[in-house]
Parts: sequence; C-alpha cells; structure tokens
Amino acid sequence: MKAVFSRFGKFLAGDAAAHLLAVGGAVVYLVQTVSYALTQKSMLDEGFYLYKGLLFATGVYRPFQDYGPWTHKAPLAYLIPGYVQAWFGPGLLTGRVFAVLVSLLVLLAVWLTARRLGGARWAAAAVWAMALNPALIKYYAIASVEGLVACLLLWALYLTLGGGRPAWQVILGAALAGALAMTRQNMMIVLPLLALYLWWEYGWRRAAWAAAAGLGVLAILHAAYWPGVLRMWAAAVPASLAPFLDPWRPPRGLSADWIIRPQFLEQVVSFFSGFRFHFTALTGGLLALLFWPPRRAWADSSRRRAAVFLAVLFLSLTALHLWLGLGYSESNNYNVWGYKYYLAFFAPVGLLLVILLASTGARVFPVWRQALAVVLMLIVATGIGYSSYETFAFFLAYLPVPRVQNFFQTWRFLPGTAPFYVFVANKFGLAYPLEAWFDPTLAGLLIGLLTLLAAWIVWLIRRRRKAVPASSFGVVALAVFLLTGTLLAPTRLLGGDYREYDCGMNVIAAYETAGPALASLVPPGSLVYWEGGNAEAILLYLPGIRIFPAQLDAPWNFWTGGDDDALARYGYWNDSLRRQWREQAEVFLIQQSLFTPEWQAFLDPSRYEELPFTQTPLGCAPDTYLRIFRRK
Repeated sequence: MKAVFSRFGKFLAGDAAAHLLAVGGAVVYLVQTVSYALTQKSMLDEGFYLYKGLLFATGVYRPFQDYGPWTHKAPLAYLIPGYVQAWFGPGLLTGRVFAVLVSLLVLLAVWLTARRLGGARWAAAAVWAMALNPALIKYYAIASVEGLVACLLLWALYLTLGGGRPAWQVILGAALAGALAMTRQNMMIVLPLLALYLWWEYGWRRAAWAAAAGLGVLAILHAAYWPGVLRMWAAAVPASLAPFLDPWRPPRGLSADWIIRPQFLEQVVSFFSGFRFHFTALTGGLLALLFWPPRRAWADSSRRRAAVFLAVLFLSLTALHLWLGLGYSESNNYNVWGYKYYLAFFAPVGLLLVILLASTGARVFPVWRQALAVVLMLIVATGIGYSSYETFAFFLAYLPVPRVQNFFQTWRFLPGTAPFYVFVANKFGLAYPLEAWFDPTLAGLLIGLLTLLAAWIVWLIRRRRKAVPASSFGVVALAVFLLTGTLLAPTRLLGGDYREYDCGMNVIAAYETAGPALASLVPPGSLVYWEGGNAEAILLYLPGIRIFPAQLDAPWNFWTGGDDDALARYGYWNDSLRRQWREQAEVFLIQQSLFTPEWQAFLDPSRYEELPFTQTPLGCAPDTYLRIFRRK
C-alpha cells in the first residue's frame, strides 16, 4: 500500500498529472464551444465576414472594389472565412465548424506556449482559466474575427517566444504576424514589436529575415489590392495624423444616426466590463506588472526578454483597443461598447504574462508596490460592481434587510424587514434610480474587501508555517484575487453574464432549414433588396443572386445626404440610393421586426406578391423570420 501511495504521489508531482488536468480543461472548453456554436444567434459582423468573404473568394467582387461592399477591415478577415465557405460549402454550419476549430487552435497555442514558459502545471492552469470563462469561449464560438485574430497572434507567439527557436519557426512566426496585420489592421503593432524582440533575442541577422517575412506578407497583399487597400488604413488612422490618406477616406461633411459621441459614464461601464468578461487575463496581466521580479530572480535572460516583450505587447494592445473600444474611432463607428469585444483579440497574452512572472518564484516586494496593488484590486472590484448594475441593481434593491431605528443605541431590531432601497433612502437619502448604481458598486467593494480579508488570513497562516517560503502580502492578495475571479468567472458576477447573443434554440438548424427553402424561392440572378437585420448569414444559401452590396453593413454605413455616386463608390448608401434600389429590386427579403408601415405601403399587392415562407425565427425572437416579396 505504501508503494501505491508513493507512486501516486510521484504521479501527482510529475508532468503527467498536469497534462491530464489540462486535457480535462480542454474537454470542458470543447463542450462549451460546441454548445455555444449551436446556440449563439448570428450577429451582423459574423454574417458580413462570411458573406462578403464568399463574394470575394468566388470573384463576384474584390476587396476595396469601387461600388462593391464596404471593406473597411483588412482583407484576410473576409478572405479566410470566405475561402472556407467556397471550399467546404456555404452556410452557417461551415462557418461555425471553422470557428470551433480555430477556437481549439487558440487553446492549443496557449497550452503549448504556457508549458514552454512556465511548465506543465502553469499550462494546465492557463487551460482552465480559459475553460472557466464563458465570455471568451462565446467570442470564439461564432465565425466573427475575434477567434481568427487570436489564433494568428497566439501561434506567432508560440513560434517565436522563449529563446532557442529554430530559424524556420521564427520566420514563420513573423509571417503570421504579418498575416495578423492583414486580418485586423489594429494588430499592426505586433509585427514591429516582435521584430524588436527577435533582434534583442537572436541578433539583427535573424530578426532581419523574420521582419522580411512579415513585411513580405504585407507587401504581397498590399500589391494585390493597391491602391484601394489604403481605405483600410484611412478607416483606422485619424485624418489629423495621416492627411495623405484623405483621397481614400469617405466624403466629408456627412451626418449619420449611428454617430453618437460617447458619454463618460458609459465609458466607465464599458471599461470595467472588460474586467468582468476578461477578469483573469486583464486583471492579472496589468496588476502582475507591479510585482516585476528583480533581475536575479530570472532563471535565464531569454525568459526575462520574453517577459519584457509580452509586457510591452500587452500594454500596447490594451491601450490601443481602449481608445478604439470606448468610442473614439470612426473605424469602430464610435461604438462605446466595443472594448470588451476587442479584448478577445489578445486576452490570452495576459495569461502568458502572468505565468512568466509567477513562475520566477519572486515573493518579496517593496511595500509601496503592495499598497498600490491592493488599492487597484479594490478599484477593479468596485468598478466591476458598478458595471454590473443592469444585472444586479433590481435584485440588490429589493433584498430584504432587518428594520432598525437607532440601532447603535438600542441594539434591537424592529419587527419585519424592509427592501434594501428603502433602508438606503432613509439612511443616506439616495433615491431610485441613483441607488441602482450605488447598490452593485457597494457590493463590488465589499466583495473586494472580503477577498483581501481572505488573502490576509492566508498570508498569516503561511507566515506561521516555517516550511513555507515567506511572501509579501501583496503577492498573496493578488494570487487570491485572481483565483477567486477565475473560479467565479462562470457566474453572472463575471464572464457568465455575457449573454448578448444567447439563444434558446439550435441556430444552425434554423438556418439549415430556412436557407434551402429560401433558395427554392429566390432563383440565381435575382436582384435582391436586403433588409433582414442581423440574419445576414442566410444570404450564404442563395447562390448567384445579385445584391446592392452597400446594404450588407445595414445602418452602419448609411449616411444622411451626400452625393449618391461618391457614396456608392466607397461602399456607402443614403436615402436617395435606398429609394432607387427599391425601384430596381426584383425580390425583397425583409425581417418581420423591420416590416414597418412604410414597407406595407410600398409593397402594394397590385405590384408585389408575398411568397409563402417558413416563419422559422433566425434571431431567436419570434418576429425575426423573413418575409419574401417579389415584383409582379
């Protein structure tokens, strides 16, 4: 029996147990990914990446073509999923299967890189950190660009990080970094930062070859789509910084309903939502920098150089996407809520950074760093509470609390209970709806304080155990904070509250049912007017139709006024073009929820007939089925 326990102990102490744990995490991740791929409703971005990509891959249009689809993102974002559609058959099923495979490749790259940087146990921890966060899995489970960008980034890092990499891996990694920039132009900073790191790690000769590979990918794709490709940079770089791109910018002096300047409080909510949905990666990646180990703690200089590179990369990407995602960029349609989505492009980098820093074993740090870390942890916890008001405000406001009057004088409770909002209103004068913000914010602060209290208890216990190496309180506090957040990630406190596209039905089955039925009613060659909302992926099932390509971005490229030809040339549209296209179209596809009285008046039964079609909802809500009208 003693021998059995001894062997079991050796098994747990070795890499085999860590690998087995990682496999378990991967299974949990895979099951969730498949489930979400089936049940997340299709959104506009997924639809236009798939459908525009199919049009580009089959030669109907070219990226950045005049009078073609609006192409304001890098070409590979469309071409990669487009060619997958062309090769394996168009449809949402193909897109989602591809998304699942890409998501698994992301997880594999994280595990392989984490194992190299921190060992098998840290690699297993990274897998579970991802498997426990449903928000990140949902981002990668649909055929939008987040998973594809993360996949290219993580494999580029795996091929280049850690020192001692073969030349072919370094060159291939840099080529992937070039492809990354041509998949999402806001990831362009990865290639120059990677080239600098490779110069530092390997010297100028290998760095030059690697940079040539990355720049070669950029040059080939720029040459293939020159000069229209400059439109993607014009969309991303402010005019004040690059006036030479003005000829490739949209017409100036236009207005649009979707241009809404961000409000500060909305930006605060959006900022802390990033911490909610990417807690371990973002909180760990930023706060771990306060505990940067001294030079003597690094086992070798290659690990230290890799850590510096990852830190600079993570901070740069976070800062850039903070600006893009809080409503300051035209390329993001001034969307103040984009930050949490953009973090999915690179969030696993934060996990790798935490692993590199933690695996050095450094434990003792100056008091000022510990104090700053504790303050920032409380700010993050409080901000998370503040940003969760929509989820918890009503629940907390009506939470029953004992009734009291002069409690600290009488030390007695009154009979019965009162809703918490009444207690707060009586004691602090905060009335609803102001209290709707106050309650979850206070709850977040209290959770942060309780977590720090638990960390203090752990720290005291560790101090009294002589066999355990001493650690600064700030290190223990951060470890407990991250562990608590990782374990709570599946709950509605954090990542479990990302439910924007949750659907109680098999979305793929709905599209696979409605798509062929729609194709039987809309023959190839039909000129189609599209007003189907977010269900754009249904167009994948209509081979050979003609469309008005500017409509594929719905309202996000629709302007008020302007010159019709100049707008259409750039891939935009306006009310004048809409009226013209209505008169030209032969078939109208309209989502029931968008079937307004204006449409009812326009589609006069004397001129148009409605074709019988299934009322299968394509957006989960009952009124998201399509109605089909044909010109008589």
